[in-house]
Amino acid sequence: MRLFLISNNSDTATGMRLAGIEGVIVNDEKSAAQALESAVKDGNIAIVLMNKSLFDMCDETIKAFRKAHTSPLLVEIPDRGSSAGGESLARYIRETVGINIGGAS
Repeated sequence: MRLFLISNNSDTATGMRLAGIEGVIVNDEKSAAQALESAVKDGNIAIVLMNKSLFDMCDETIKAFRKAHTSPLLVEIPDRGSSAGGESLARYIRETVGINIGGAS
């Protein structure tokens, strides 16, 4: 089982890559939809992470994706500098999907 990132922010992509999470950077809803379809075809990807600003931009695509697919799990993550209450990304992922990454407790 792998995590995969779809982001419109290179800083997020770089940080996730440093944590061992591969991903792609997209700039529009069409590219995001194509990346989601690629994730579905890759049977090793169990969770797709999307930063909040991209998640908001792709609302219709995400609704259609969730109706058509039960896997992979699509999870919204906070953007860098967002007011998410100071939560670390590792803690956010652990609380959302129950996976501990990076040794966070």
